[in-house]
Amino acid sequence: MESDEYLSHRVAQAFDMSQFIKYTSKSCDLLIVGGDFNLRPTDLGYKMIVTNGNLLDCWLAKVSFSYLQDMNLTCFFPLKSDYA
Repeated sequence: MESDEYLSHRVAQAFDMSQFIKYTSKSCDLLIVGGDFNLRPTDLGYKMIVTNGNLLDCWLAKVSFSYLQDMNLTCFFPLKSDYA
């Protein structure tokens, strides 16, 4: 595991963000959180934001392209000649 001298700072920021999300989005129907957090899905800070903030990572939850190919849906692929 690589050494991160800022790990405690990142975790504290992630906790603050997750608390902010949790307490300011209670009445929301939809919440989009975006930005460059410099976190991987395996990092503690990421897990804290997603879990405590009750969020779903849409990139990790997306439908795979192989699934779309199995359904014969080609409109999502950039090389389809009649779509260009």
